[in-house]
Amino acid sequence: MMGITELTDQAATERITSRSRFVWRLAVAPLRIVVGVVSAAFRTGIAVGRFPVRVGAAASKRLGAVGTVCLVVGVVVGLLVAPMSGRQLRERLRLTLSGGGGDADRGPMGPPAVPDEVLAGHHGALPGE
Repeated sequence: MMGITELTDQAATERITSRSRFVWRLAVAPLRIVVGVVSAAFRTGIAVGRFPVRVGAAASKRLGAVGTVCLVVGVVVGLLVAPMSGRQLRERLRLTLSGGGGDADRGPMGPPAVPDEVLAGHHGALPGE
């Protein structure tokens, strides 16, 4: 049989270990929260990153090889013959939406823009002359 002193010593030891566990968990809690948030962010990023790949794979499967190649060629040709760069288009849209650009008689986009590179590079003579 255990004596009363042995029982109180055992209870005191259990209290100390439970307190030390609590203090340890309290001290480590911020680190566990940060690791959990970062882990959730990575998992969300992976899921979001997979979505366009899955959609693209499903679309190319439906279109077939020839349809996919034609789509890519069409995008490339469209980018090559675009009247302005994406940066210039975004700037023009921003000005138009903020009310700083476009005449009422010319429509919302205004007159066609001549890129600064063309104006700066033109010296009166064509190359090769």
